[in-house]
Amino acid sequence: MFLRSAALVLTLSVVLGCASEHPPEYFKPPPPVALRDAPPGMSVVYLIRTPHDSQTIEVQIQGMKAFVLPPETHTVLLLKPGTYVMQGTGTGLFSAGKPSFAPMQLQTMADQRVFLYLSGSAGRNIQVSGFLPLAGGGVLPLVTDAMHTDADTRSWKICSEQDAQGFLSIARYVRPD
Repeated sequence: MFLRSAALVLTLSVVLGCASEHPPEYFKPPPPVALRDAPPGMSVVYLIRTPHDSQTIEVQIQGMKAFVLPPETHTVLLLKPGTYVMQGTGTGLFSAGKPSFAPMQLQTMADQRVFLYLSGSAGRNIQVSGFLPLAGGGVLPLVTDAMHTDADTRSWKICSEQDAQGFLSIARYVRPD
């Protein structure tokens, strides 16, 4: 009987020790990210990388210099109205030069703001994260388990400004040059 009471008191003290009071502002969403307005006659395009996609990609848009979009980042493009073809390749050790997402045609209009996020089916895979030198001149690959998004399923999807705000609040900005 004493052991049961002691176990109950111990369990309750552990559970109550984990409980904490948070002020009401703790549960409020982050403030909205300030968005760019389109200059007259142009459109603003946000390209957003979603979480858990660990591949760095190089994006090529017709008529622009190619740029790199690392994981968990976003960039902002100012484009003239028209149709653009967007393609991408991987930059990793085993994915360099291989397509990283399905090619896409992007139609823009004047004074428009467009939000696109890159998404695909995720799974786990083994990847080489580096090499460890060994005595005698050999090397041992450092293998890690990581989330991987299959390039065959990865594509750009249009989203609303409200959905984009969630992605933008956790993705850091990178310049497209």
